[in-house]
Amino acid sequence: MVCIKFNPSGKTNRMDYFLLLLILARQLRNTYIASRNSHRLDMQRIYFSVAVFCLCLSGIYANSIFHWVSTQVGKGINMVFNMGIVSKEWTDLISNQCIKFAETFNVPEPRAANLTKLKFDYITPCCNYAVPISEAETLWENAIFNLNTKIVFVVTGWLTNSRFSVTRDVLQRAYMCRPDINFVVVDTSGYLDMLYMWSVQNTNIIGDYISIGLKKLTDANPSVKIHLIGHSLGAHIMAFAARQYQNLTGRLVDRLTGLDPAKPCFTTRARSDGIANDIARFVDVIHSNPGLLGEDSPVGHADFYPGGDDPVQNGCIFLECSHSRAVEYFAESVYPDQERNFLASKCDSMKDVHAKVCKSPHSLMGYEVDKKARGIYYLEVNSKSPFGKNSIIDSDDVNKECKCRGVMC
Repeated sequence: MVCIKFNPSGKTNRMDYFLLLLILARQLRNTYIASRNSHRLDMQRIYFSVAVFCLCLSGIYANSIFHWVSTQVGKGINMVFNMGIVSKEWTDLISNQCIKFAETFNVPEPRAANLTKLKFDYITPCCNYAVPISEAETLWENAIFNLNTKIVFVVTGWLTNSRFSVTRDVLQRAYMCRPDINFVVVDTSGYLDMLYMWSVQNTNIIGDYISIGLKKLTDANPSVKIHLIGHSLGAHIMAFAARQYQNLTGRLVDRLTGLDPAKPCFTTRARSDGIANDIARFVDVIHSNPGLLGEDSPVGHADFYPGGDDPVQNGCIFLECSHSRAVEYFAESVYPDQERNFLASKCDSMKDVHAKVCKSPHSLMGYEVDKKARGIYYLEVNSKSPFGKNSIIDSDDVNKECKCRGVMC
């Protein structure tokens, strides 16, 4: 008896069950015939057939079981957190100790951010084109880059760089389906993959350097639209970049999106140092691990709380899963025809977010958020892709890859 190969997506249909039952029935029939011919009922063989059947059946349900278990564990963690057994005061205390460490031990000179080593990586489905930030204006010399007037800049979080980052990969796949937008990843050259406290100290320096590149680009083309996106530490880097860009030019960037901005080492920093709603024309924030790895307080023009203020997202067990979900939610909304996947309700207060009783007018979360949206918003999400409750697309069509249709570089 052998197990048939089921749909790798975890989906099953009636034919899967029919084939499996047919195989079991045939095996039991053969066992019965063999037993009759030998005048002895081979119970060991029957037990073995039933055991293999159960093993195959568990394979069918494996994907569903995993999602069910992870969802239940996540709910348990949220319950413990909300009961006060693990309080946000403790996480604040840890963050404050982090700040004291950072103030005591400076970044070693070889690991301090250096403008000459930072790059802008312009990525298309066909080509990657990197330039030093100090020479950012040369991007306009690229024929494809010069066609568009919208630029998205992405900075990833701790322990990542532009070439090895799930954040970059997820957002890159999505934006490759938006040929009218120039997609640029900031290569931080390993300045965020060291001890966390030292990486924190590099955020403002990297942000300042990015602002220099932004100024060079907009000086060469003042009509360009700038959208900054940062995940975790990257959100704070982009905040520094936006603020310094305003100091250099007297202008605001068009949009800044914070994807679960990092909380550790940032809780007691001056508001003027972190992400805030006065550093861009529009600031939207998605909080997917509020109170632990991510900031829990509203800091933008529009702050979205998928699943409320629970620190663990639907379908997650580990904190990093929840921390990264903000990236996955936003990326899903970037794909064409999925812009309306995440419909959120406005809340009157954080108490309403906690109670999940927000019923006020709706706003989209993600790529096509209403730039006039103000306040805090709550929405429910699915435990797996497609995450948006408002999705009308099958999961097989989510995260599709928009490949190169021209000549590869």
